Amino acid sequence: GDICFYDPSECGSEAGQIDSFEELLSYLQGRPTNDQLSGELRAGRRGALKSSDVELLDQVVDGYKRLRLRLSGRGGGASAPSGGAVAD
Repeated sequence: GDICFYDPSECGSEAGQIDSFEELLSYLQGRPTNDQLSGELRAGRRGALKSSDVELLDQVVDGYKRLRLRLSGRGGGASAPSGGAVAD
């Protein structure tokens, strides 16, 4: 989101209003850095978050990939037929 340090009334912000340089530093320290690879596993019709993880890398991470898995058939276990995977 936008951070408007000099004139917060000019734009919206995820952080709310930032009134000092110290508040700006505190906000930025809590944000993801560009060397973090993040992953989420979501399941169900509503996409409930089941698991997530973050890995620090020694290089810049740019962009994103989404992988959707659709399992066909009913039941579970190792004998259930697998579906196709589609990358967005």
